[in-house]
Amino acid sequence: MKVVNKIPIQNFEKRLDGLLKIDLNNLPLPLDFINHQQMMIYIPPRGFGGNHKHPRREIFICLSDEVELHWIDKEGALHINKMKEENQLYLFDAHPFVPHAIINLSQTASAVLLELADADQYNVEPYQVL
Repeated sequence: MKVVNKIPIQNFEKRLDGLLKIDLNNLPLPLDFINHQQMMIYIPPRGFGGNHKHPRREIFICLSDEVELHWIDKEGALHINKMKEENQLYLFDAHPFVPHAIINLSQTASAVLLELADADQYNVEPYQVL
């Protein structure tokens, strides 16, 4: 079993001019996920977030291009997932204690993500993912 699941989001609207609309009440959240906390995350060009692990479960949805989720599985293998493709949005379900980092590869554009969590942040351990 993977420790980060990539789930396509089907129910969103993308206009020809690029505007995106997502119904947050109809996200394909896993049935066993309890949504306790919601945050918007802003990552400047060439910036990153995370590079750690912790006991809470997180779900990420990225609205920006050129953003990658880097994570390490139980065997120590590094995985890299593009968080948004041109015509597809994804929900990334990161389970507890999975080392992870999100990096904005763009030289000029900031990145915006939605993060949902099943608990407040606690016991964060730095982990060199990047």
